[in-house]
Amino acid sequence: MKSYDEMAKSVLERRDRHREKQSMMKKSISLAVMCVCLTLVIGVGGWQVAMQMEEPNYISPDNTSETDNTGIITETDPPIFVTEQPEASHILDTTPGHDISEIPVEIPGDATVIHIPNSSGAMQDICIPITTEGLFENADLVVIGEFLGTDGTEVTENMQFISDGRVNINEIKKGEIETEEPLTISYYGGMVTVAHIVSKVPSERLEKYGWLSMTKEEQQNFVVTYSSSLTSADLVEGETYLLFLAQNEYGYFVMCDSYGARRINNEGQAYNVSTRLYEEIPTLAKYSSLEEAKTDETYGEYLPEYIPDGFWVESIKHYKDENSNYLSGLWSRGYDDIRWKISYADEYTESRRTSADDLVNYDLSLYPIPRAESVPDELREIVDNPVFLAEEVNLDVIYRRAYWIDDGEDSGYRINFSVLVGDVVIEIRTEGIPPETIYDMINNIIK
Repeated sequence: MKSYDEMAKSVLERRDRHREKQSMMKKSISLAVMCVCLTLVIGVGGWQVAMQMEEPNYISPDNTSETDNTGIITETDPPIFVTEQPEASHILDTTPGHDISEIPVEIPGDATVIHIPNSSGAMQDICIPITTEGLFENADLVVIGEFLGTDGTEVTENMQFISDGRVNINEIKKGEIETEEPLTISYYGGMVTVAHIVSKVPSERLEKYGWLSMTKEEQQNFVVTYSSSLTSADLVEGETYLLFLAQNEYGYFVMCDSYGARRINNEGQAYNVSTRLYEEIPTLAKYSSLEEAKTDETYGEYLPEYIPDGFWVESIKHYKDENSNYLSGLWSRGYDDIRWKISYADEYTESRRTSADDLVNYDLSLYPIPRAESVPDELREIVDNPVFLAEEVNLDVIYRRAYWIDDGEDSGYRINFSVLVGDVVIEIRTEGIPPETIYDMINNIIK
């Protein structure tokens, strides 16, 4: 499989060459042809993109459940529950390494649609575990916009369909765009005629479908799309979507198909195919300084009283979606770091609660490195990150959470613990900061 950058360059250069060729054709002869935009997209999946055509007759092959034409998965699609967040870089490893043709595909208005399953496992392996937060964090651009329609669809040699469409941006949730014109986005999805597939895909891949025995007329009047909306972008003209988009120098593309293209209902909620629920649309507030972050209405009062001299802001942000609501801050000074994360307490917080009297739950001097061998299994989570009531935190407690690393320029204290203030928990992790400084920083919280 080619790398993300290699495929982006290869596929999108073909798009640009094709557009130039189409422009020249229009100047030399008055022939209207549909512009085919060959672009790279994140995700693997099947599609049911609404083309400008009459309502088709849908046919589902054996062992393939029907899906409606609304962009929402049917009850036959099982719910998927997120259990872990994969490495961010893996999101960009789902592009096919195959050549793409440059022939525009016209869809007959009276075409009959055939649904076939998508056999690729990349969506299941890569995209299903990704949370809304993970998509938001790794997207270059997150927007809410109305889908204006599909400009063109192409097919690769391995039966992947790639489309370009246009979106009228209503709101930018993350990132920036310089133009007020409709934004062109690319995604896996669309419909192509059987005739076009037969012309581009090796015959050995098509024998099982029976399409090679069709007449030329039949091949032209049957179009193909993928059956599962769980692995499709499912963009419907005129509908509004929450779109998670990745970008390089060639353009924007939808991340992880329907996971990254979420239909918005009349209540302003976006449909999450992982949970099969309409959910709150994510929000992200970024702050450039500690002083500015302290104005955050939800968590500002739980930030440190000050940051030591010499540290600069790496990031301060307040992220909120259906399942997450936290403010995090990261400050750096050479090899030294200060990490602050504030959120509402939950069951996991309660499971790590400890009294300052219960040294066995948090005193790191009792557990020499490597702690994987010295900490009992039943105490591992609480020793790793104990939670103290604010009134119990003192300098002695912080010293018991500190240990020294002798590593040249990176030598210094490593300290972590959490503080519970009412129903809010503050997780503190530092490198290179002495216990006395941390105690001073949290005076406004524990007093």
